[in-house]
Amino acid sequence: DEKGIYQFCNDAFLNFVGLKRDQIIGHGVYDVAPQELADIYYAADQRLMKERGRQEYETNVKFSDGSIHDVVFNKATVTGPSGIPSGIVGIMQDVSQKNETERQLVVLHHVKDMFIELNYELFRFEDISAFFAVMLEKLFTIFDMCGRAAILEKMPSDEIRIICSRGYGKEEARLLTSQIIENCRQNNGKG
Repeated sequence: DEKGIYQFCNDAFLNFVGLKRDQIIGHGVYDVAPQELADIYYAADQRLMKERGRQEYETNVKFSDGSIHDVVFNKATVTGPSGIPSGIVGIMQDVSQKNETERQLVVLHHVKDMFIELNYELFRFEDISAFFAVMLEKLFTIFDMCGRAAILEKMPSDEIRIICSRGYGKEEARLLTSQIIENCRQNNGKG
């Protein structure tokens, strides 16, 4: 309504946020969402009530399992008989998978471009060490697009060591190395 109190909601919304109907109806956005997200929703709703009309924006919503999802809100003011907005009606669409797919496509296109460049560079180098230096440089451009990455080396002693990594703390890197070693053992060294 005009005061920002939920008057109606559907079962899909209840399932999405993991609350019961009586925890939503008669309550405001700060009762339904964490403060940092509620601040975003409240400011957008206030702007919409002031400007009237329609509004679309992408933000995050905390899902019932505690995970954060990317959503697109489509909202519009509801006008009463006097012509004054009496509230807002809206829908939200979970676009998390779409956004993740788009991020993966960007990385894959970057990888494809990198391999095309490396293919060209391969014919220019006579020294394999110089080629690997260029390859590592290009790999690091991909790492910048990823949250975590590591380059590993299998030593002649079958020991595996991390040559370089990004996004891993020391303990995480140690665990990663142990997991890879264990995986190799389970696959008879073929991993």
